[in-house]
Amino acid sequence: MRKLGVLIGSALLLVACTPPALSAPTALPTRAPSSIPPPTSTPAPTITPTVALPVSQGTALPLSNERIAPQNLDHLKLLAKWPLTQPQIRDLAVSSDSQLVIAYNTTYDDNNQNAVIFRLDTGANPWTPSPDAGVPENAVSFSPDGKLVQIQCGIYNTADGSLVHQFGTLPYRMNLCNNFTFFPDGTRVAVGMLHKAYMAHIWTADGSQLLEDVPLSFNGQTVYGRQYTISADGSSLLMQEYVSLYERALWLVSLPDWKFVKKFAYGTQGKFGAWELKWAFSPDSTLLAVQVRRLNEYQGSPTLPTDQPNSMEVWRLPEMTRLQQYDFHDTPCGLAFSPAGDLLAERIEKRVIFRSTTDWSVVGQIEQDGCAPVVFTLDGTRLVTGGGKYLAKDPASVLVYGVMP
Repeated sequence: MRKLGVLIGSALLLVACTPPALSAPTALPTRAPSSIPPPTSTPAPTITPTVALPVSQGTALPLSNERIAPQNLDHLKLLAKWPLTQPQIRDLAVSSDSQLVIAYNTTYDDNNQNAVIFRLDTGANPWTPSPDAGVPENAVSFSPDGKLVQIQCGIYNTADGSLVHQFGTLPYRMNLCNNFTFFPDGTRVAVGMLHKAYMAHIWTADGSQLLEDVPLSFNGQTVYGRQYTISADGSSLLMQEYVSLYERALWLVSLPDWKFVKKFAYGTQGKFGAWELKWAFSPDSTLLAVQVRRLNEYQGSPTLPTDQPNSMEVWRLPEMTRLQQYDFHDTPCGLAFSPAGDLLAERIEKRVIFRSTTDWSVVGQIEQDGCAPVVFTLDGTRLVTGGGKYLAKDPASVLVYGVMP
């Protein structure tokens, strides 16, 4: 009986320890593919080296399409510096498409003179001018359509530099021209000849035909006019007259009738004369700005300092109301209104001062040695002037400024 119990217990133990039979494996559910792409390695950003400013001649200028305006003058930077061969820049002009700039470069005694033309995007010289007759004080300019360029008393094709017409080609100095300006409509030029300084000669723009001779006689007075300047709307012409060694006058006449409007007399008060005048019309032809460089007549030389301050004045046209007048002691070098008319750039020795035309307050300035004209490109994105040491023998440079972030 005992044996039977042992056998039954062993059997029960065996049954308890035997594992149950395994069922067939169950398939696992599949996962939908993820919409998130697998991670990839991100390439390092390409670093574009900053162009060292100012760039040298032949190097492309950095893009700067922002118009120079009162609110961004803090970002105005020198973009390019292109060397010349002589120490003085007498005149500067930019083409209407803002692609070219031409500089008239001389020694201070004017014994050596040459014109240099640059592309504004690279500083390259597309061709080399070779003028040889006549030296008007407004020595270079572009026609309104940009197809012609005036250099001294010659008219050239802007594209290739070929000569179109030369005024005053006879080898007698009295036969040379001393004035030249394009009319804003681009169809005519006004030319003055040294031996007939009391008369303006109106020619077709290419110099092929003389249209009219206009006597410069106003209020019974014959005017020996120089440096003709026509307002942008073609309604006014301004010319300078050298009355005496220390007296200058500006004559404003209306166009097309050549009627007298006003005479601005300088250098007639006290012992101090007027040695040199600079002026500019605003783009809308309603403002006239004039710089007056004064000279003590007892000093006898324009290169000596004077205790009499130079002056700057702004007139409203056609009312002939003087809006502003202020004095300064640095040498005046040139004036330019921005194409939008919201800035007046005053180039004086060692700096360019920017004034708002709203209230004539100073809104910015550039520190820059030298004394040269100043011009804006017609699109308003560039300011061109000259640099160097005033009255030194070192060659000057053409300087190009633009707004950069």
